Amino acid sequence: MDNIFSYSTDDIFTFEFDTTTQGRIARIDNNVSRLYFVANDGIYTSTEIPTLLQVYDVTTGSIVPAYNEEFLLAWSANYELKHEDVIVLTIECKHHQEIKIRK
Repeated sequence: MDNIFSYSTDDIFTFEFDTTTQGRIARIDNNVSRLYFVANDGIYTSTEIPTLLQVYDVTTGSIVPAYNEEFLLAWSANYELKHEDVIVLTIECKHHQEIKIRK
């Protein structure tokens, strides 16, 4: 299974952050998604961002600030999710365009 997240569908990408927490990436619109965390308890209630976790925008070299217990991500950037300065997840934008020649 490929680990792919699409900004053109409403599918939510889920990953296990630790034994008690899941990370999720959900589309807001065709350009922005949100990274947030839920309890891995079967009910999946929203939870606080794990301690010592930071998201880095690799494209600009800056830390992404949290907003309302989530991170907003743009489709055009690359990101690293670090916990205690260890990379636990990377998000890479794969720019491509489909070209159709019509004669």
